[in-house]
Amino acid sequence: MNTAVESYCDYDENGIPSTLSLKVAFKKIPGICYIQSLEIERPYMKDLFYIRGILRNTCYKKILPGCIDLLCEAMDSGVSIELLRRLAKNARYYEDYEGDVQLLINQQTQD
Repeated sequence: MNTAVESYCDYDENGIPSTLSLKVAFKKIPGICYIQSLEIERPYMKDLFYIRGILRNTCYKKILPGCIDLLCEAMDSGVSIELLRRLAKNARYYEDYEGDVQLLINQQTQD
């Protein structure tokens, strides 16, 4: 709950959170709990969601189906998080990024 309040609440000059931001924070609690439970098994999940956010900002296509699954597969095969992040920052088309990551996965599994 603290994470939701810290991340999503906007405060007025008296330090009181706005009603709208409290509603938003409350609606985010299930998602935050889900991500925190995922991080127990896979501590890099926060980084993968961050990379997906980078892709949403850098790529022309904003809906990225299967992106998290692809990134999990890459991590599980041994591709470094730094390389995935660097590629995402330079990506313009998700399909190209997806192809590059798939090549990296294939290289890792062949070694």
